[in-house]
Amino acid sequence: MSGISQIKKSLQLSNWAEMVKECCASGKSVAQWCDEKGIKVKTYYYRQNKVREAMAENCSKKEVVPIGITPQLSSPKVIEPVIIIRKNDVELELSENISSENLNKVLRALQC
Repeated sequence: MSGISQIKKSLQLSNWAEMVKECCASGKSVAQWCDEKGIKVKTYYYRQNKVREAMAENCSKKEVVPIGITPQLSSPKVIEPVIIIRKNDVELELSENISSENLNKVLRALQC
């Protein structure tokens, strides 16, 4: 696929992903939302499927996201987690002191 075709496909998928997010956030049924937007329900589900396929393809690349961990030299303080994230068999407890950079890395890793 040529560079222009890849860019076009990427933009199209991005637009479709925004469409799916907008529909989900609306609180309306897919049929109601599509009717208001003038989109056929069949078209909506086709686009949603293509977005999901692209996401699955990206996740299958098994990207490793490094997360910096600073060892503690003094006795550790007991910090209650502010955020607890559970996905499959993994549980992450994050404190309020987590940097935005590390939080973004964790969230990107969990998207797959």
